[in-house]
Amino acid sequence: MARPRSKPSSPLAVALYEARERSGRTQAEVAEAAEVSQVTISSWERGELRPRADRLDDVAVAYRMKPARLRSLWFDTAKAA
Repeated sequence: MARPRSKPSSPLAVALYEARERSGRTQAEVAEAAEVSQVTISSWERGELRPRADRLDDVAVAYRMKPARLRSLWFDTAKAA
């Protein structure tokens, strides 16, 4: 039986999840575009991990987000931690 999906725990995680859902892409597809594992994408979308700062532009492209929006969310999450 599949585990129930946990809710994203931060504005960054919510934004990543929603961007992927809007694009109609799977975690595996985003992972391939971002050159990370699907497990990493899942961890980002649950708020367990954040993308590395030096990869934010690549991650924004993979999620089809504006890089400035992703950076803003990333820094807000860093301040809250």
